[in-house]
This record gives sequence, C-alpha cells and structure tokens, in this order.
Amino acid sequence: MEELNNQKLDAEIAAFEKMHPQLKEHYLNQFVAIHEGQVVDADAEFESLALRTVECFGDIVVLIRQVGESPKEEYLFRSVRLLEVI
Repeated sequence: MEELNNQKLDAEIAAFEKMHPQLKEHYLNQFVAIHEGQVVDADAEFESLALRTVECFGDIVVLIRQVGESPKEEYLFRSVRLLEVI
C-alpha cells in the first residue's frame, strides 16, 4: 500500500510540474490540490484547503503544493565549517 501511495504522489508531483506554467497564470502564490493529474481545489490558505481535501477524499493521496515562480521548491542551507581544531 505504501508503495502505491508513493507512486501516486510521484505521479501528482510530475503532473504539478508539467502544469506549472498554467498553474502560475491562474494560482500564483495559492495552494492547489492535485488528484489524478488535475486541480481539484485551490485556496490562499493551506489549512482551509487541507481540511476540504480530507473531507472530500479521505485518506487518498492528494498533492497539496503552493504555486510559486518555479515548479520545484528550492532550499538554501547555510552551515558552519570547522577549519581548525584548537
């Protein structure tokens, strides 16, 4: 079951990335719910969208992601590097 959920999530992520240009036109800075490769709901608030999605789909995997300028989320981590032990 977990493998099927992972495959479905991967498919929804791929659909999100493929649809990103259109999503950006209509939903920039909003959260969208993607199920079976289609936008099934959208909202400016994550919590509101998540509650409606669970109410509608139960425990079925539905991707909820914010539409930004880029289809992929980018993270920047800064770390301390030890140069010399004293």
